[in-house]
Amino acid sequence: ACSGLLKGDRMEKCFAKLTGNRRMRDLTMRTVIPGVDLCSGLTVACTNSLLGVRTLKNVRWTADMRVCEAMRATSALPAAFQPKKIDGMYLVDGGVADVLPVDLLVAAGVPNVLAVDVSDFYRMPERMNIIEVASHSLSIMETRLRECVTRGEKLLLNPDLPETSGVLNLGQMPECMEAGYQAAKEVMPQIRRIFS
Repeated sequence: ACSGLLKGDRMEKCFAKLTGNRRMRDLTMRTVIPGVDLCSGLTVACTNSLLGVRTLKNVRWTADMRVCEAMRATSALPAAFQPKKIDGMYLVDGGVADVLPVDLLVAAGVPNVLAVDVSDFYRMPERMNIIEVASHSLSIMETRLRECVTRGEKLLLNPDLPETSGVLNLGQMPECMEAGYQAAKEVMPQIRRIFS
């Protein structure tokens, strides 16, 4: 069995409660939640409808998963959480393969995508425990991957996050949300023009 410091069972139960234990295909708004299967290396794109979805290299599409399972899988930061085992797959955070998976939304038929990239702002952690080392390593890898990937978004936001923000710094969540709000507010005329 794959291990991580945390199992993620309580997190999945919380997600199940928040989503009413619905399946992906029950959602009405186009949704794509990516994870990566550690066995095959494929991105597993959990979506609410396979209708009109374009095939992408190294991507397996599925609409047959509970929303809480997809959320749990994409929350499985390697080393911190155990992968989500489902249908013979061991799913982890989709950012392992693509930190800004705009191509999945475009392939799913979403014409206008507003992307928010927060990955540039990860700072070197003060403590070098196993989770921070894994997180920092992924951040470096994601930065390099992002430079190589064509995304296709109509608008890209880069919020000015606090210097001490990071994947595991939940205490800074209010400041990070405010930074995102301010970044969106600054380009609101463009957002209205593109998305109206």
